[in-house]
Amino acid sequence: MNTDAIKYWLDYYSAKYKEDSPPTINTVRKFLTIIKQLSVALVTAHKKGVRLFKAAQDGHHYLTPVDKYEIDKMYDNGASAQEIIAVLQHMIDDSAK
Repeated sequence: MNTDAIKYWLDYYSAKYKEDSPPTINTVRKFLTIIKQLSVALVTAHKKGVRLFKAAQDGHHYLTPVDKYEIDKMYDNGASAQEIIAVLQHMIDDSAK
């Protein structure tokens, strides 16, 4: 990772979301520093055996963001626990196919 690549993507983001001012060289340097520190920390954590992500278990269904949105929407609209459980069961059954 270098300053040119970071500047390119920060400029792209700035233009895409119509930011008031383009990123400065100081902002680019801060991003570069953070990226380097994060890459070292992730490698170190991996070497020490730290599990950064939960491993999926076979036969289990994990909600997608869309599934979670549907459940949240049902809850917000006052759906009963039985209705929510029925929808969850349907999601589980569909994932097993």
